[in-house]
Amino acid sequence: MSGLYYYAARDARGRIVRGSIAAPSRSAAAANLRVRALYLTALEPAKTVRGAVAACAAWMPISNARLVAFFRAFATLCGAGITVPRALDVTIEQTSKEQTSNTRLRESLRSVKSGIESGLSLAAALSRHPKEFSPHIIAAISAGELGGSLDRVLSRLAKTLEQERALRKRVGAALTYPAIVGVAAIALVLFLLTSIVPMFRSMYEQLHAPLPHITLLLIGVGEFLRSPQAGIAAAAVCAGGAAAIAQARSSRTGSRAIDAIRLRIPLLRTIARKSSLARAARIFGTLLESGVGVVAALNAVADAAGSIIFAQTLRDAAVAVSHGALVSEALGRSEFVEPIFKQFVRAGEETGSLDRMLLHAADYYEIETEAMLTSLGAAIEPLLMMALGGCIAFILASVFIPLYSLIGALK
Repeated sequence: MSGLYYYAARDARGRIVRGSIAAPSRSAAAANLRVRALYLTALEPAKTVRGAVAACAAWMPISNARLVAFFRAFATLCGAGITVPRALDVTIEQTSKEQTSNTRLRESLRSVKSGIESGLSLAAALSRHPKEFSPHIIAAISAGELGGSLDRVLSRLAKTLEQERALRKRVGAALTYPAIVGVAAIALVLFLLTSIVPMFRSMYEQLHAPLPHITLLLIGVGEFLRSPQAGIAAAAVCAGGAAAIAQARSSRTGSRAIDAIRLRIPLLRTIARKSSLARAARIFGTLLESGVGVVAALNAVADAAGSIIFAQTLRDAAVAVSHGALVSEALGRSEFVEPIFKQFVRAGEETGSLDRMLLHAADYYEIETEAMLTSLGAAIEPLLMMALGGCIAFILASVFIPLYSLIGALK
């Protein structure tokens, strides 16, 4: 069984390269890297503490746009009759010339080319880099190699990744304005607490005016936020929270608990379900269209489902299908899968066009997800403004009430 290793090394030109590689043992991983004329400086298993530190050092996510561009170019070259190693050479050379290229992708492609030259298939070479190339990509490419349609499969993968990227951009656009309003609201409240409230405190101290408890509380909060301890406490809380979430997500039990909590929140549950169904339908349809078997496709989709609960549903469905059940029957046993999705699958099975119906389902759920997020953003904006207005009114009232009491006493 292969394990994941993170490495740091120097190439023939002395440049530092970092990345990840799957291998059955540490020595096998080192041997695979030495074949590429890399001088190792660090090689750590992903499951150790040092491996986690190495993962942070090597972490530079491959942008979806870069993957789309790679698969487009790779498909064109393979379709023109160019061999896979030569096509990889061309794409590696192209990424080396671009200033904005992703070094992690370039390093992964060099490793893939080395694996092919040592006798591996393209899918097997890609499977050494599970962090860079997801299981459904590897499954589709494996089917394309077996069926002699690698160029068409690569084009379909590029189209699928492009559609996922477009959906993420639309989702981001729908949530950008509420996020900006929320950040501005927090910044304004912090400004009032750290700059305005202390000014009134000095004035009240000079006048020896008695202050209500709520005003004293706000003054205390403002003083704390201005102190160095506040920054240290905020950093500690953020670091501790991030570490706790990362630790939880690294275990199956923790990931399932986080997923279960997310699926209990009413509005978030609907959005998470629709987005997971959209992604699963898109990948499932693309795999079937590429020639991957239904059981293998379900297992590959489970690895990219985005929800551990939904992933288990898909794996259970794969087992049921392998025993002779229809996909619609296997998925129909889960409460996660919506009735409309089941109808799409059933119609596809009855007409013999399951791949096309799944892609139609993906289009439908992507539109539904975008519409829900747009509505959510529109609903959040006035709520944020009301919350901001309430916070400002509360702070100002707490500060000015003692002033009015003082003026009344002077009269």
